[in-house]
Amino acid sequence: ALAVWADPIRIWGRLYRAMEEIEGHFQKPVHKAKLCSETERTRFTRTANTAEAAGLDARHGSRRFDPPSKPMSLEEGASFISSLLERSLRR
Repeated sequence: ALAVWADPIRIWGRLYRAMEEIEGHFQKPVHKAKLCSETERTRFTRTANTAEAAGLDARHGSRRFDPPSKPMSLEEGASFISSLLERSLRR
């Protein structure tokens, strides 16, 4: 996760990949590892996955999934991953 994060280019696919690496380490979703709330993880995931929310860097094409009612900005997504990494390192 830190190797992915070390790349200064922040796009939704890389942010999502960092979360997947954290989840792989803990062998459970980040909310079940008590690193965030389920609502935060869902909002991040739905934003990253939907073109309507994440634009051209979305993980999937248009109309494949419903975007969240309040999508994260890319900056919020990066902040979310940063907080997951910090919490992970404290464990």
